[in-house]
Amino acid sequence: MEPIDSVEVRWFFSGDDPRVELFTARFKVLRATRDDPREDRYRRTGRDDLGVKVRDASGKQAKLETKTRTAALGAVTLIDGVTGVMERWRKEGERVDVTEATREGEWVATRKRRSRLVLPFEDDDLVCAVEWTRVDVERERWWTFGVEATDVEGAPREVLRRACAAVIEDALAVTLAVESSMGYPAWIEAWATRRG
Repeated sequence: MEPIDSVEVRWFFSGDDPRVELFTARFKVLRATRDDPREDRYRRTGRDDLGVKVRDASGKQAKLETKTRTAALGAVTLIDGVTGVMERWRKEGERVDVTEATREGEWVATRKRRSRLVLPFEDDDLVCAVEWTRVDVERERWWTFGVEATDVEGAPREVLRRACAAVIEDALAVTLAVESSMGYPAWIEAWATRRG
């Protein structure tokens, strides 16, 4: 797999968060594409800037993906009431045998169901994706909302702002704070540490 560069902002919600219902309904209205369920196994790295996972989608050979943060761009307010941590990432991957790939290290198994909407902007060549994903880990249910732009040159914040506005502004009365904003590597480490 060729490396993929992206700029992302992501938030995590516990299963009983009242915003879960609002986001779920909004993604149905937007007619987002709903992916088949899949299992992702994350290796604990002890770092928030490096993610290692094995994606095991039904009917496909498993893929080992590494995701390295290449820049921490800090907290940004995308629209009123929506502030998160913007990060630049590089993703690389290769097909693997699941048993071999997960033989060593500590792994956290997650089951995911993602709704995704790709937003092309008519006035330029920008493309950005927004996603709403249910993440089941052990007996807990979590949700994540993320905005991601790939191969962005110039003004990534503006791309993410426009995508965020397309989903939230004037449609959802929600506030998203920087405290719940992080990439998957940071969330996996926080979750595993809290579980002991």
